[in-house]
Amino acid sequence: MTEKEVLLRSSCSTLIAGKNASFNGHVLLGHGEDTSGVRTQSHLVPRKTHAAGETVTFADSPAVIPQVPVTYAYLWNEIRVPGGECFADTFLNENGVAVVSNNGLGSKIAETGCEGTIGYGMRKLIAERAKSARHGVEVAADLMKNFGYYSSRIYHIADKDEAWSVQLTAGHQFAARRIGDDEIYYLPNWYTIHQIDFSDTEHKNYYWSEDLVDYAIQQGWYTPAAADYSDFDFAAVYQGGPAWYTPINRDRHVLGWLKTIGREVPEFTFAVKAEKKYTVQDFKDILRVRWLDDHPEDADQQYEPVNGVNLDMHRGINWHGSIEGSVFEFNDDPLLNCMWRTIDRQRHSVFMPWYFGIKEIPAGFEYIGEVASTASHFFVDEAEISRYDRNYAFWSFHVLRDLMDFEFEEEKLLKAVRKLEDYFRVSKAETDKAYLAIKAESEDLARELLTDYTAAMAHKTVRFIEQMIYELVQDKYQEKELRNF
Repeated sequence: MTEKEVLLRSSCSTLIAGKNASFNGHVLLGHGEDTSGVRTQSHLVPRKTHAAGETVTFADSPAVIPQVPVTYAYLWNEIRVPGGECFADTFLNENGVAVVSNNGLGSKIAETGCEGTIGYGMRKLIAERAKSARHGVEVAADLMKNFGYYSSRIYHIADKDEAWSVQLTAGHQFAARRIGDDEIYYLPNWYTIHQIDFSDTEHKNYYWSEDLVDYAIQQGWYTPAAADYSDFDFAAVYQGGPAWYTPINRDRHVLGWLKTIGREVPEFTFAVKAEKKYTVQDFKDILRVRWLDDHPEDADQQYEPVNGVNLDMHRGINWHGSIEGSVFEFNDDPLLNCMWRTIDRQRHSVFMPWYFGIKEIPAGFEYIGEVASTASHFFVDEAEISRYDRNYAFWSFHVLRDLMDFEFEEEKLLKAVRKLEDYFRVSKAETDKAYLAIKAESEDLARELLTDYTAAMAHKTVRFIEQMIYELVQDKYQEKELRNF
């Protein structure tokens, strides 16, 4: 992997609070997705039954995977880009299992020559098959054993009770660790699992590939100093070394932990014991942080470009290439699971409440149905991505993002966004109560409420975005007129 490729793979961020470190007694998951030059849409995929002998294939992989009898319903946020995007989509299924991922930068196992392995299929199959977060790890483990993976990647699989970090290499090796109930976790894009309790055969806190240690010994990467392999360090053995230590990850590690717990921690830290209970608002605030917010003294400093990559554009949790933010608020009732999500860059967008229990996607947020999208995901052309359509909600968010790139009045926007999100917070709490009251009489009518509320808030957000575009342009025009007077 070239230095340029390493730099371009150093972007996404994931936050997880264990259930005892969360405001509502459930796991809290936050993710910032960073993938430039894309368009997004959402799908609601129904539960499906499959005949015996069916198989599954994906256009980015030659693997032929046996299908299961039933695949679960899921909410799918799709990232579309010319040629296809393997690693950015977000999922939440009917069992309350969420799946997001971070790039792993690379490991000592080459990402070429992994014939028969899978890539995009990993996240999709976990979403379709997982009954719980723990079961999602087992699905991933089975796929790694039988097919392997063609790059290094870190999957985060969560439900209301548990969250797991599943750190894959290219090939068949992986390690997974559960985030503790009282822990807070932040990950830029590098491995952070270190010692593994190989006596945990019940997998209460760890999973690992069967030959994880033996393979490392064979490759000459690890010489045991203890019979129980207690000195084995997954991150150091499979990734350690300067090739994976990038300034982008270092900055995001420092910034992420400072904003999350108020102090620095050693690099490659997995998680720490939480000293507070985190809220949805806490996670939204962290996902919006830029480097210069905490380091204004660096405003005039710049990294030297590396192979044409401007590192300043990659600094921060929210940066130039951020395309989507999401915070998963889990509930005892899976239909009340809420994905607070932004369209486009999270700093200059609005976290909208999207319930899993909706019956349909709000109008304007899906422009190709899930069947057609599945078939064309790896065959997207430039015309589709660049074609402006005022009926497609993405474009309103994208225009606002472009305005903010030209230094329109950010303070005015952020203040207005906070006011709208406060309204969402209060109205969602009331909607939860109303749903439970209506569900006692009819679950179908209760789902109608969630559908109507989600659509109303999504469309309210679009109207807000369009009004802000108008006001910001007007302000800029008047400012120019005053300067020229």
